[in-house]
Amino acid sequence: MVSLTIRKLFRWSLLILWLIFVIFLSCQSGNESGGLSHWMANNIFGIPGDEFHTILRTCAHLGIHFILAILMYSAAYYSYDNPRAFATIIGLLVAVSDELLQFYIPGRYPELSDIIVNSTGILLGV
Repeated sequence: MVSLTIRKLFRWSLLILWLIFVIFLSCQSGNESGGLSHWMANNIFGIPGDEFHTILRTCAHLGIHFILAILMYSAAYYSYDNPRAFATIIGLLVAVSDELLQFYIPGRYPELSDIIVNSTGILLGV
């Protein structure tokens, strides 16, 4: 019984930490967000240029929400009868909300293509 409680607490804690990370990334200004992905493209991957930058950003959206879905399913596994439905519904709401939040961030704006990529990450993760 104790190990199940610890397991549930651990999984929900990981999910909450990842959600905080997702919100942190979404709350970056346009300059900060673009600067981070340009820095990664140039310094980590060694590929300068806007085309790779766009691919990197798309992969980041997909990957971040893919991980979110896995963590959401994992947390819901011991808490809900249908963790797949929970992770899908809540994950899609987060994917859309994450993008709509950008209405309020300087230099950022929501894009339908990002909502589609975010949602795809959720569906693949679930």
